[in-house]
Amino acid sequence: MSTDGTPSRSRRGDAGTTIALLVALVAALLPLLTVIAPGTWTLLCIAGPAALLLAGYLARRWGVPAVAVTLIEVALWILGTTAVFFSDVAWLVVLPTLETIERVPLLLEEAVAAITVGVAPLEATPAVT
Repeated sequence: MSTDGTPSRSRRGDAGTTIALLVALVAALLPLLTVIAPGTWTLLCIAGPAALLLAGYLARRWGVPAVAVTLIEVALWILGTTAVFFSDVAWLVVLPTLETIERVPLLLEEAVAAITVGVAPLEATPAVT
């Protein structure tokens, strides 16, 4: 709160918070390395959130409203996820199609089956990662 009792605006694009969040995400990822065999997915699980955090940080620094920052990050997440898991059926590699959406439940079913009956460390299949 400011001295006159009105709520103060938060700082735009706080780099310290962004870096701390990335460090926390990487720390949370470490236990997964004992459950899922390390591989390319490990790099993607660090690079993906780092890219989203960077996009959010830059958007806030440039004064983009918070709701728009959220929408930008959701759009980037959808494009990135489509490119990684469904590029063979996506339009221009990153834009989801109806077939992309139809494949999501199948991928989730495969993941649940692997987690339910699998033994650690699980093979790093697209469904599990």
